[in-house]
Amino acid sequence: MILLATISVLLVVAPFVANGILVLLSALASEFGADPTSILLAVSAFMVPFAIVELFSGAISDVKGRTPVITGGLVGYSVGMALAAASPSLPVFVLAHAIMGASWGFVNPVVIALVSDLSPPDRISSRMGIVAALGSIGVAVAPFLAGYLVAYGWRFFYAILAVISILTAVVMASRRRVSSQSAAGGQLGLFIRILVEEARRPVVILLMLSGLMLAATYLAMTVWISRVFAGVVPETTTGLLLMESGLVAVVTGILAGMLIRRHGAGVTLSVGLISLVLSTGTLLFFYGRADSPNMTAVALALLLVGCAGGMLYPAQMYCSQMFSPERRGAIAGLLTSVQFAGLAAVPVVYEPFFLMSEASLFAALFAASMLYVVVAAVLWSRARDVLRACESGAKNQAHFS
Repeated sequence: MILLATISVLLVVAPFVANGILVLLSALASEFGADPTSILLAVSAFMVPFAIVELFSGAISDVKGRTPVITGGLVGYSVGMALAAASPSLPVFVLAHAIMGASWGFVNPVVIALVSDLSPPDRISSRMGIVAALGSIGVAVAPFLAGYLVAYGWRFFYAILAVISILTAVVMASRRRVSSQSAAGGQLGLFIRILVEEARRPVVILLMLSGLMLAATYLAMTVWISRVFAGVVPETTTGLLLMESGLVAVVTGILAGMLIRRHGAGVTLSVGLISLVLSTGTLLFFYGRADSPNMTAVALALLLVGCAGGMLYPAQMYCSQMFSPERRGAIAGLLTSVQFAGLAAVPVVYEPFFLMSEASLFAALFAASMLYVVVAAVLWSRARDVLRACESGAKNQAHFS
């Protein structure tokens, strides 16, 4: 129970840095005498090393076990959080986020694989829905917490997270080692072969591309809505709107797990993609003027994008855990690495469109969502038979165990 509670806490706090900083943009810009867009460099500084480390950490945990890898990551994450809370300048603040990102890369995909290790094969889909829901709670709570704490000082946000990280590291270190299905008797050199073999599979490549498109659409929406609102809409209002989106994702994440189990990942992907296109389309056609946005349209768009994220994320994670059960850490690492590498590029990729106008930005997001539909259709055409074979094998394993 203690291990499951700790895993739940880690899943909730996972999105805190990337989502909390969006509400703190104005306060941080004032503190460091910088443009709000410059503050977003901290997001990229977090995401780039995070994505690089995730390429390897899942495969390492397949060989060496889950809990030692998670514990080491949490120690480094605590150091980065403490440094961010005490940052005297923007360069130090950005460096702190780089440390946090590299450290969290040893936590994120390994926790997802650990959840699957602890789940019966026929329950993995519902557990991935819960994983998505817990992450969405973090997405909802982080902006609200950051918006509340900004009145007392943005440093409290990072200090609180540092304490949580230290406590979870202590709990994980005290638990017995939890190994993956393939870790027993393994050598560390195996992780290279595992990683290369999985990364060369066409269905895994398509899954990684789908993760990249999730970052370029669903995750990009929250980043750029916050940037568009900086200096125009109060931080508390921005936080409440993002909390609305996160809460919707919580509910739909749980529903997605049940939907996958009953009707398959294809239906779940379809619902998520329809919601995503409607969301970006709402912003494109109904946002209004830059100095007087249509807040009703924004609220509706964030509600729809929350539904999209709640459906798409667990569907993708379910695929990553079923394509190769004995190597689920490696595939989870590949998927989340590409996904967060995409998120790191979001400020740079969309900045030229934002500089032209809000309409150009929203048009780019809408075009990306349509491209996502194409990528997901190709993925599903390849993944359908693979998933059926894997699910059949999982049922047989459950029957004979």
